[in-house]
Amino acid sequence: MGTFRTRAAAFVATGCLVATGLVAFAGAPASAATTFTVDNADDTGVAVPANCTTPVPGACGLNDAIAAAQAAGGDVTISLAVPGGVVNSTGNVWVGAPSDTLTIEGNGQTLDNPNVSTTVRVDSGAHLTINNTVITSGFTPVGTQIPVTITNSTLTAVVHQIAVTSQGIFANADVTVVNSSISSSNLSDGAAVGVQSTKGPITLTGSTVVASSTVGFAQGVSDTSSDTAVTSSTVTATAPAIGEGIVTNGLVVVNSTIAGSTSTGIDVEGPLTLVYSSVVGNAQADGSTQLNVNNLTVFGSVIANPGAGNANCNVNNSTTSQGYNYSDDADTSTSCKLANSSDKVGSTNNPLLGALANNGGPTPTLLPLTGSPLIDAIPAAACQSGSAAGITTDQRGLPRPGVGIGTGPNCDIGAVELQGTPAPTPAPTPIAIQPAFTG
Repeated sequence: MGTFRTRAAAFVATGCLVATGLVAFAGAPASAATTFTVDNADDTGVAVPANCTTPVPGACGLNDAIAAAQAAGGDVTISLAVPGGVVNSTGNVWVGAPSDTLTIEGNGQTLDNPNVSTTVRVDSGAHLTINNTVITSGFTPVGTQIPVTITNSTLTAVVHQIAVTSQGIFANADVTVVNSSISSSNLSDGAAVGVQSTKGPITLTGSTVVASSTVGFAQGVSDTSSDTAVTSSTVTATAPAIGEGIVTNGLVVVNSTIAGSTSTGIDVEGPLTLVYSSVVGNAQADGSTQLNVNNLTVFGSVIANPGAGNANCNVNNSTTSQGYNYSDDADTSTSCKLANSSDKVGSTNNPLLGALANNGGPTPTLLPLTGSPLIDAIPAAACQSGSAAGITTDQRGLPRPGVGIGTGPNCDIGAVELQGTPAPTPAPTPIAIQPAFTG
């Protein structure tokens, strides 16, 4: 277990520090926050800070903004506002003090870097924030040595060159991803990693992570922390033999979908807590399991449909079932060891789930089909039992239990809570008007 965690880290740590797009190093003392607006897509030529500090419309390129930021010092925001919406990244240096922060406000625009280099790279400072930005790279969209928060953004890495690892995010610090999409694809002979941190925890909320490799191995989320958290998110990793969804040392998964990974869906060397989640259709490679954990705590989750001949779980120590789980294990003493009296376990069980698709909300999910045994399987009084305390929505952000015509008071097992038909709006009541005579 965890064999490829070290291998992936070695690939990334070597590659991330080679070729660079946007870079930060320690330097000038901190000062007041400053914003530079990039309105020129051209990132070539000699940087001219005055193009941004005394701006002429259409003059401030990314290289100019970086140079202006270096001269200004202090905390910096770079705002993208290029006609056409695409800013070319060819290699720039942001110089800031260790206490400084860098914010990239993309305004929905794209930082494009098709080369085998890192598009946004930060080597020192206090914090990196990226918001509402599309970032592409032929290697790594974001590489950072400092904590990073990415919100409302799309990061895409596509590698064609041999012996290169494709990475969506590489960090030697904490990583927080909110309402974003991370995609890492290796079309050559190397590995693909969606989000990786070697020193700090990864926190995913409302996000999608997809990693795929045509020849090498793939990992969706790779973290050495014991505090990894995945909430309302979807993770998938595919490769010819080894495609692992999440690899970490300790993990809490809530209202999330881990589906379609070639081998292990979740590999945790420490404890795993699984709440209202769907772990389905992983372990397609021979001899793999959907969950590989030391200790499992689980409530209201479905673990089913591994590849032919494979088991759902390898639990090295113990399982604490808090109830109302569903699996197609053969019995309660092996595989996932779901032995709570409210668990539904049996080799002929079928959760009757649709394909991974857009079913509303920011991430793809698995929707229970008509007749699914997951529907209304948790009594209303138990909907917030155990680790589910305080959970009132599903992965899509819709009410749990569902509302509308056709739904009962109970909750569904898994990441998706079916909703009923909205009640019709009542017709307005006619108001009788009586004529008044005044004469």
